[in-house]
Amino acid sequence: MRLLGRFLGSQRSKAYAEGLALLEDGRFIEAIEKLRVAADGKADSLSGSLASFHFRHALVSEGKRLLRLGTPAAALEPLEEAVRRWDRYPDLHCFCGTASGLDGNWEAALLSAKAALRLNPDYPEARLLEVLSRINLG
Repeated sequence: MRLLGRFLGSQRSKAYAEGLALLEDGRFIEAIEKLRVAADGKADSLSGSLASFHFRHALVSEGKRLLRLGTPAAALEPLEEAVRRWDRYPDLHCFCGTASGLDGNWEAALLSAKAALRLNPDYPEARLLEVLSRINLG
């Protein structure tokens, strides 16, 4: 059955291919939805891990896009989802903390900076976020 699915193409493979094309085109919101379907499937195959990687990339890219547009509150949604799914990546914590700080929630920014620094004590952007958070908290 698995071989037949590869030969004919499964829904998950189709979602992955479509999501990857959307990601490459910079259409991150649409890519997120397609890649979520592909990434939430079985992770025992190479395409599962690739789908997960590209799904994370789409979430972070959309978050960064929204930050550049000056809408940190909107950026929090994809960035927080990325942190929930892959909490072992310090850069995800740092991006999420940056969005929180820019949205005015410096306590959340400080918590994110601390989480990033626990994972990588030598992460300069997380150290800077920690300092900025402490300054803004008084």
